[in-house]
Amino acid sequence: MSEQVRIAVDQFELVRQDIDGWRGRCLDVFSRSEAAIIETLLVARDNGRAIKLGHLAGQRLTELAELEESRATPRQAAALRKTLERWRELETKRPFLAHGVVTELIDRQGKWWAKLDIIVCEKAEPNPVRWTASQNEAADFETELRDGFAQLKGQLGHLQTRLAT
Repeated sequence: MSEQVRIAVDQFELVRQDIDGWRGRCLDVFSRSEAAIIETLLVARDNGRAIKLGHLAGQRLTELAELEESRATPRQAAALRKTLERWRELETKRPFLAHGVVTELIDRQGKWWAKLDIIVCEKAEPNPVRWTASQNEAADFETELRDGFAQLKGQLGHLQTRLAT
């Protein structure tokens, strides 16, 4: 193997590790959000609310959004609603991170791009969907995800307090 080929292979492996690390960090945030949402639903159930605890994360998020909360002020309710809407938007990327087949790309400046492909089956019809993120876009998404989670966790903490009183 020539020196140039070995360097290219080494660079490709570093890119792959970087993309895998990014995916893993993002999935960790999504996992932590699921735990916080379940914890909040359990607090609601322990305080007399009829909670189903759906099997899928999206079902639990919907159940949380539909949770009637009579103790919230209009401002508190609006803040929670806004946070859940933001989180639902971030959630649209979860399937790509969890189930996407990744193709690593390197541009001429040495920056990587992640091409994530999934097949969504709707009404028994396969629909290929792709999310392509540059290294900078991936870093921005991770920051947005972490910020969104911090906001979600804070709002869920306030909601738990209101539910328990």
